[in-house]
Amino acid sequence: TQGVSSAASDVYKRQDLRSGDAPRVVQLEDGSTVVLDARTALAVAFDGDQRQLRLLRGQAWFRVAHEARPFRVEAGGGLVRDIGTAFSVSLQDAVVTAQVSEGVVDVHPGDGSLQRLHAGQARAFRDGRWLQPVSSLASDAVAPWRRGEVAIDDLSAAQAIDCLLYTSDAADDT
Repeated sequence: TQGVSSAASDVYKRQDLRSGDAPRVVQLEDGSTVVLDARTALAVAFDGDQRQLRLLRGQAWFRVAHEARPFRVEAGGGLVRDIGTAFSVSLQDAVVTAQVSEGVVDVHPGDGSLQRLHAGQARAFRDGRWLQPVSSLASDAVAPWRRGEVAIDDLSAAQAIDCLLYTSDAADDT
């Protein structure tokens, strides 16, 4: 965690959130809720003008409290900006995936482009470049790990095995 001077601490608050081997639900100071998947790290920095979060590893789902300050999640060199919604951001092997379960988000992969996603849409990027067109998914398919589920439908066999091993390791450690 980066330090701030004591004079600035009441204006700028930073908090690092981490989960252990199981998902963790956290209520943020603005009333937003974040669900961290197992082995996830998130830096949170709120001040009078903005709500800035940085996904350091793993994946998180956000239900954002509506207020004037923008709510932004940085990951993998890109940015996901809330426009009144519930959404997830995943950072796995340098690939950032944004999925929207309610409302709308703007996704900036870092190359100057913008993609607006609506409920039931997802898009991924890596190194500032889009990996594929916008995909559709059921709203309840966003961040299934929140409910203890694992989705492997669109994964290669190797990716599915890695995902299942990761989930199994987390379950064994609890």
